[in-house]
Amino acid sequence: NGIATGLLGSIYITEDGGLKWKNIDAGIKSDLYSISSSGDVVCACGSRAVILISTDRGTSFEPVTNPELSLHWLRKASAFPDRCYFAGMNGVVVKVKIR
Repeated sequence: NGIATGLLGSIYITEDGGLKWKNIDAGIKSDLYSISSSGDVVCACGSRAVILISTDRGTSFEPVTNPELSLHWLRKASAFPDRCYFAGMNGVVVKVKIR
């Protein structure tokens, strides 16, 4: 299994070792720089402080908004079963609790 992100909100999932990839529409057009999964939880982040959270193994995503971060670019996502961490420019670290 694998998951990848890219430009203009691209998210792709494979469940067969990369033979076939399924495009997941997260409803955004911002570039995504990082994605991480832990069990059912998948977290992604990118430009303009985009944060996406999935609790169904990446089948669907919900955006998390924080107006205070709107000018920041988040570069690294780390998923855990009950939370996600995001790191970005100027030392910004964001924690999002799940469930």
